Amino acid sequence: MSEVVQIRLGDETFKLRTDRAEALHRAAGLVDEKLAELRAGGVPSTRAAALLAALSLADELLLARGARDALRDRTGSALESLTTRLDELDGCIEQLGAGR
Repeated sequence: MSEVVQIRLGDETFKLRTDRAEALHRAAGLVDEKLAELRAGGVPSTRAAALLAALSLADELLLARGARDALRDRTGSALESLTTRLDELDGCIEQLGAGR
């Protein structure tokens, strides 16, 4: 069920409607943490910090997607190899059964 939640990012408060309040609060926490880190590092404006935070989080997302895709590829290859081996073993078992 959709609900209105209030989040704070930097110096601003937003009211948003969502079906995933907990996830939205966690996401807002990540953004706010990144904003605070950038502001503490000397980024002079909230707008610049927000843009750099978005860029940084997008970069992290792309790295995570790349790692996920690489893992998916490795897993798919391993499963194909295992399936081939199981088919070969099944054939050997059938041959053994036919020889009886």
